[in-house]
Amino acid sequence: MIPEGGESIHQPVSPQGSRGVVGCRIISSADLLKRSQERLQGSSSSQVWGPHVRAGAVTLFVGETSVGKTTFLHSLARHLASGESFLGIAPSRAFRVLTLDFESYDEIHVEHLTSVGTASGWDFFEPGDLTPGIPLMEALKMTVRAGGYDVVLIDPLVEAIPVKDENDNAAANLQMLAFRDLARSTGAAVIVVHNSGHRTTKRSQKFKARGATARVDRADITINFNWRSDTERTLHVVKSRSSSLNEHMTVKFTHDFGYEVVEASAPSESIVNSFRASTLAIVQDEATSGRSEVERKTFMERLNIRTGTAQEQALDRALRANATAGVLAKPRKGMYSLPY
Repeated sequence: MIPEGGESIHQPVSPQGSRGVVGCRIISSADLLKRSQERLQGSSSSQVWGPHVRAGAVTLFVGETSVGKTTFLHSLARHLASGESFLGIAPSRAFRVLTLDFESYDEIHVEHLTSVGTASGWDFFEPGDLTPGIPLMEALKMTVRAGGYDVVLIDPLVEAIPVKDENDNAAANLQMLAFRDLARSTGAAVIVVHNSGHRTTKRSQKFKARGATARVDRADITINFNWRSDTERTLHVVKSRSSSLNEHMTVKFTHDFGYEVVEASAPSESIVNSFRASTLAIVQDEATSGRSEVERKTFMERLNIRTGTAQEQALDRALRANATAGVLAKPRKGMYSLPY
């Protein structure tokens, strides 16, 4: 604020933060980091299904017409609710999953739930006479809080919050902000399903979702589920606020609506977990020798990791996971130590 005399007004801000002129709280970057770390340490892992489905985040799941989006997500829901590994990615525990399925009918439910299976923590939300849009979203929020649900799956998003023009970015923005509010206010991982149209439609991979580009822009993570052959499908992360951007996986069908990984770009979870243990042991060993901080290149050398390999990607993911969990501290870029 500049008064008439031309002098700037500066009000010191305490390290613990203060309120601005409109009631906003000002917090230092160091305090924000500390607070966020404490919140993460006080809760279960933010990763529900690896980096692709996360607590408090919105995953936009985009699939071509008749590619099998609903079948895939029913299988994912059952595995998450049972605490079982799905496509090589294991949940940290059994999660409570709530599915809002506008597309399936009794015959599909019988076929899917007989083959995929049911789970005690997997429920379906039936909207009844609720009006789509804000009334439905408010009811969902109350249900998620009351039921302690960790994951909300909405298939498809345009049925939950209809818009007059699917190409209208302003309308798409409001749709996605409503889903973001559901995720942020409840802490649940929210998966919303959208169509990309027929696979012959020519669109970029990132904005393959039909209609306005704002849906991808406002999502935290966007996964394209594409047809590859009559027996194979691909998953491609085209938008991510975390570390999974451009990861891709090819899966093939197995019996009972199951899937098997054919190939994957990301390192396996077992390798990442192994590196988490190894990097902690290295930091502890270096601390014993009087070196309190360890450079990233030291991990590369000690673990015999070559630049540009999948192992390097696994190392970075392991270091990031250890720092997020508070197992290791990161005093500055490229340096790691034991927690202070």
